[in-house]
Amino acid sequence: MVDYLRAVDNFALQFLRMTELDFQVMWRLLEYEGQVAKLYDLLAPSRVDEEVLELVMGWGA
Repeated sequence: MVDYLRAVDNFALQFLRMTELDFQVMWRLLEYEGQVAKLYDLLAPSRVDEEVLELVMGWGA
């Protein structure tokens, strides 16, 4: 469980360092592969600030 939480935190840190263009490219790839729901699942348990999460999810809309 601890390894899972570390992986989620590492993902969140990498995610926050992304530029908007990086995110849009990743979003399109995930959308193409039907993986957008998994992205939400990965972000939900992390310590990402709610305002940042709302901003990021707005990019994908």
